Amino acid sequence: MNYGKTNLNQSYPWGLHHRAGSRVLTSDGKIRALAYLAQTADTFFSIPAAVRVKGKYITGYVTGEEAFTEDCKTTRTAYAFRSHDGQEGNHLPPWPPSFSPELFELLKDGQETTTPTR
Repeated sequence: MNYGKTNLNQSYPWGLHHRAGSRVLTSDGKIRALAYLAQTADTFFSIPAAVRVKGKYITGYVTGEEAFTEDCKTTRTAYAFRSHDGQEGNHLPPWPPSFSPELFELLKDGQETTTPTR
């Protein structure tokens, strides 16, 4: 499954997730390979995962992230890694708030969809 430059690999028929080849967007704007990815999701919206930043493993989860322009005509979607709060050695900045221009700009490497006007 791909969203722009980000992707998650799955095997079928069971839909298990594989770390190898999976790329996600982190809050610093970089697309990183996953260091760990659970085979199955713990909820419908997230999959436990870890990335490596400056030699440290940062734990968190992978989820789909969406951002819209103010007129809601353009959408950007990407697979994003969200880290757990309070980890020692976590060098990732916090994610911008939902529905903000900063989040839309951060998702520039994701898949962009434009709604046609009538």
